[in-house]
Amino acid sequence: ISTATPKSNNKNLENLIKDFKNSVRWIAFKPKTKDAYNNTFDRLTLPITPNDKSVNFDLGSIGINHKELKREIADEILRQFSIAKQPAQGNQVLKHLKALMKWSLGRSGWQLDFNPFSGYGNTPVDPDNQRPSDYRLITNGSIHNWSDQEIDLVKKHGCLGIQTMIELGRGLAQSNYDCMNLLWSNYKNGSFYFNREKTNALIIVKANLRLKSFLDKLPKVGITIVMNHDYWGFKGKESVGEFYTPTGELYQMKKEIRPFTQDLFYKKFQRSVKKAGLDSKKYKFHGLRYRGLTELAEAGCTVYEIMAISGHKSLAMIAVSYTHLR
Repeated sequence: ISTATPKSNNKNLENLIKDFKNSVRWIAFKPKTKDAYNNTFDRLTLPITPNDKSVNFDLGSIGINHKELKREIADEILRQFSIAKQPAQGNQVLKHLKALMKWSLGRSGWQLDFNPFSGYGNTPVDPDNQRPSDYRLITNGSIHNWSDQEIDLVKKHGCLGIQTMIELGRGLAQSNYDCMNLLWSNYKNGSFYFNREKTNALIIVKANLRLKSFLDKLPKVGITIVMNHDYWGFKGKESVGEFYTPTGELYQMKKEIRPFTQDLFYKKFQRSVKKAGLDSKKYKFHGLRYRGLTELAEAGCTVYEIMAISGHKSLAMIAVSYTHLR
C-alpha cells in the first residue's frame, strides 16, 4: 500500500498519530503499551523498501476521511502480514489502527463519524480463538493449558529462577511480567498484594499450600522474589555459601545474584522447555496462567472471584480468553 500523492491539508494519518500521542489517553498508557502502539505506527507510516523484513505500508499521508479510509486497506494489511507469515503482528496492527480511529471519532479537526475499521483485530468467540474470519488472521491456536507432569518436567530442567517463575505463574495466575517484578514486600501473611502491570488494578491473591511451601524454603537474596541464581554448571566458581533449593538441589550462592531481565527470562524459559523435550512454540508461560485460573475454578471460586484475581474487567473477556472456565 502506498499513497505517494501528498494531501493538500494536514488531516492525514501521520498528524492524527501525533495528535493521539498528545492526548490524555496516550499519557495514561503503560510504557509497554506505548511500545506496542509505536511499533504499529512505524509499520503504518514507514516507507516500503525492497527486501525489507519489516512489513510497512507508507500510509502517513493518507487522508483521515471516509473517501480514502476504505476497508480494502485493512484487507491489504492482513494480506501482507499473511504473506510474511506474521499473523499475530497483523492482527495487532489492525487492532491498534481501529483503536486510533475510534479515538478520533467526534474530535475537532478530524472528519470521521463512524469507524471504517470496525471489527478488525477482534478475537473470535470460540474455544481456541481460531474461527475463520475476514477481519483477523489465524494464528497458532489457543495457548496450551499445562498438565502437572509437564510442569514438573520443565521445572526439573530449569534453574531456581525458572522454577520460582513457574510456581508464581501457576499459583497466582498472572503474566510473566507481573510475576518477575513481585517484591518480597508484596507477600504478607501468606497473601500477595500488588498492582497488575497491564491494568494497574489491585490484585489480592492468597498463596495456596503448594506455593506457600515453595516460598517458605526459597532464600531471600534480593528485594524481588525471582532472582537469576543460575546455579546450573556452577562448579569451579567462587561461592559465599550453600543451601538446598525448595526442590531439593544443592545450591552454591554466588557473590552477585541479580533479578531477571525480560529477555534473559524468555531465553532461559525456552531453553528449559526444550531441554524437557517439549515444543517451545506450544508450551508458553501464559499457559501457566490458564492452569492457575483452571485450578481456581476447580477449587470452587466463582467467575467473579476469578476475575478479581485475573484482572479481567468483564465476563465477556474471561469467557473469550478462558473458555474452559465457563
